[in-house]
Amino acid sequence: MDVVYSVPNAEKSKAMAVIENDKFGENAFATRGFVVKDGTDFALAGRTLIIVRNIGDEFKRLAMDKLKGVQGLEAVNEEKTKEIVKKVNEEEEAAQGGFGSIFG
Repeated sequence: MDVVYSVPNAEKSKAMAVIENDKFGENAFATRGFVVKDGTDFALAGRTLIIVRNIGDEFKRLAMDKLKGVQGLEAVNEEKTKEIVKKVNEEEEAAQGGFGSIFG
């Protein structure tokens, strides 16, 4: 499963401090990997998106608990999450293709 957390831009630094300090363990953000995007690109102006792909229910539950001190934190609904993850995947594939052509 994929999850997209949405936080107000004013709370971005607080959320990122939690995420960047969560480095160890099976359910750490660092070991799962994440992508941070501006919500404006996804019709969510004024919000920062934290995208975490290929996770289980336990990670999702623990992540929400770790981020509970971030005001305005919410998980994006399933339909919007699919749309965002698809676009992020396409952007990454396009970037890899472009990078490959440089060294290809």
